[in-house]
Amino acid sequence: MNRFYNFERRNMIKRTLLAACVVLGLAASSYATSVQLSIVSDDVAKSWTAYAQTSDANTKGIAAFQIDVIGTGGVTATRWTPTNQTNMTPTPPFSLLRTNGSAAGPVGISASQDVPTAVNDGDNTELTFGLGVGSKFPIAHGFWTGTSGFLTVQVTPQAGFNLFPSNFSAEGGAGTTSAAPFADSVTPATIPVPVPEPATIALGLVGVAGVMALRRRRSA
Repeated sequence: MNRFYNFERRNMIKRTLLAACVVLGLAASSYATSVQLSIVSDDVAKSWTAYAQTSDANTKGIAAFQIDVIGTGGVTATRWTPTNQTNMTPTPPFSLLRTNGSAAGPVGISASQDVPTAVNDGDNTELTFGLGVGSKFPIAHGFWTGTSGFLTVQVTPQAGFNLFPSNFSAEGGAGTTSAAPFADSVTPATIPVPVPEPATIALGLVGVAGVMALRRRRSA
C-alpha cells in the first residue's frame, strides 16, 4: 500500500510540474541545449551533493528542474537531515512546485522559479538568471548508507530541466520571449562510493599492466 502511494505521489508531482510548464508555455518546444548533471560524495560523512550545469553560455540559466538520486549495488541514497533541507536551491526564486523528494527517498526533487508572477508583474528582478551557466549549480544533497556501490543522479522520468533562453524577458518587448522550454537533453551521472583512493587506483592499474605483460610473454 505504501509503495503504491509513493508511486502515485511521484506521478502526481510529475504531472503537476508538466502541467505548470504547459500553462507557462515552457514545454511547448525543446530548447536546443543540454544540461550535465554531476554528483560528488563525502565518504567520511557518507553524504552526497548533486549539481547541474548548462552547456550553452547563451542561455540565462535554470528555470525549473526535477531529479532523482538513486543508490545501487548495495548503497541506498537517503535525504538530508532535516529532510526539508534536501532541496538546496534558494527560495526565492525557486518557490513553486518545491519538493524535497518523498518518503521513498531523494526522488522527484523539484523546484521552479516563479515565472508566472514575474511575467504578470513584468519584472525581471523577481527571477534569478545565470544559475548553472558556466559553473555547477548545487541542487540537492543527502546521505547514503551501505558499504559500497554506486550513486546516480538523473532527471526524473517524463520530467526535465527548463532553461531561460537568451532572449527571455518577463518584461516583454520586441524579439523577446516569456517561455523557458525544456532542455534538449539531460545527461545523468554515476559515481562509485566510497570513491576509490588514488593509491588504490594506482595499484589496480599496476595489476592490470602486470597481467597484460604476462599475457604478452606467454604469447611470445
